[in-house]
Amino acid sequence: MSEQFRIIASVYRGLVEILRDNGVGAEHIAQRLGMELDRVTAPQEMLSLDQVNTLWQMGFEVRGARIGLEVAQQIRLVDFQDVGVFLTATENVADLLRQLANYLSLIHISEPTRPLYI
Repeated sequence: MSEQFRIIASVYRGLVEILRDNGVGAEHIAQRLGMELDRVTAPQEMLSLDQVNTLWQMGFEVRGARIGLEVAQQIRLVDFQDVGVFLTATENVADLLRQLANYLSLIHISEPTRPLYI
């Protein structure tokens, strides 16, 4: 998978917590992700799609298909940063996407490496 797409780690905080609560050590998680231990729990750390897929696979290995629902129970809007703000101001996903599209067309990103947290 492409390394250009990255997701902020705070979104997956709940998944990491479920893994740890089910006996998966932080060191093992870090090793599987190819990261240093302190970076696994850093909220502003950016994970590649491969790393996110690895987390989900680990969750499935530990909790089975219910892992998605368990993670969903722990999600907080603030975990989604910019998009979380839009979620609080919109009534549904369609409205969220329209508002986000309007917002993105109004800004000029002068720093191309600046991530959009989604």
